[in-house]
Amino acid sequence: MSALADRTVLVLEDEPLVAMMAVDMLEQLGARVAGPAGTLEEAREVAGSQALDAALIDLNIAGTLSVDFLDELVARGLPVVVATGYGAANEALAGRDLPVVGKPYTLDKLDAAFQKALAG
Repeated sequence: MSALADRTVLVLEDEPLVAMMAVDMLEQLGARVAGPAGTLEEAREVAGSQALDAALIDLNIAGTLSVDFLDELVARGLPVVVATGYGAANEALAGRDLPVVGKPYTLDKLDAAFQKALAG
């Protein structure tokens, strides 16, 4: 059984097809999905209105890095997995010990990243 079973996960992803794929995979892992949010504003609204257990956050939302939002979630004690489709993640996430999952996702990659995030 996945560590995501019965946990609510916020998904922030600006590409609708990628968001649908992430939602499907997270649900296969037993998670309940909050969102998906396609903008940082929508994600902040969801994060402020729902009890969350973890988050899958795309690093680049419509050309804007989501690092400030990641930091807000981490400050709240929320386990975060960062999703990225390009190689700038190491530079953008310098000094942060967050699991990163590359696109395209696989079920195994998502599960492993959330196992790490939820372990602390």
